[in-house]
Amino acid sequence: MTNLTEYIKICAVKKGCISMRKLAERIGMTPPGLCNKLKANRFSSVELEEIAEAFGASLEIRFIDRQTGEPI
Repeated sequence: MTNLTEYIKICAVKKGCISMRKLAERIGMTPPGLCNKLKANRFSSVELEEIAEAFGASLEIRFIDRQTGEPI
């Protein structure tokens, strides 16, 4: 399972190699602030919405049944 930090970095590459510095600027955070968030792998739902917006994407949070792999 990919953690949020890995997923954010993967999305940055998929969206044309958006640097973490540029991402921080787009979400109104300092680069060190974003770096700390990435290291801790902890983001609020508001921060995730801002990151999604910076990627030109929508945020979708789902629970997936571990036994079936299907969304609940």
